[in-house]
Amino acid sequence: RVMTSQDYTSFQANGIVVEGVKYQFLRADEVVALGKKKDYGAITLQASGTAVVIGHTKEGMSQGNTNKGVAVIAEYLTSMGM
Repeated sequence: RVMTSQDYTSFQANGIVVEGVKYQFLRADEVVALGKKKDYGAITLQASGTAVVIGHTKEGMSQGNTNKGVAVIAEYLTSMGM
């Protein structure tokens, strides 16, 4: 719901929980939300029409590459009507 409504107050208040791990919400724009947890790494979430693509970046690695990969997959799903 957060990704489709673009209302990130829940992430701001409670963090982003993925597979039982709570990541600190960093920031978001119209389609992407970013989170980080020390010693776990970072996550990137991007919505397509019917799915949320989630990518994980290992601690110490560049989140920029993950962001690009997640965007490519989300854009592909959107182009396929998904």
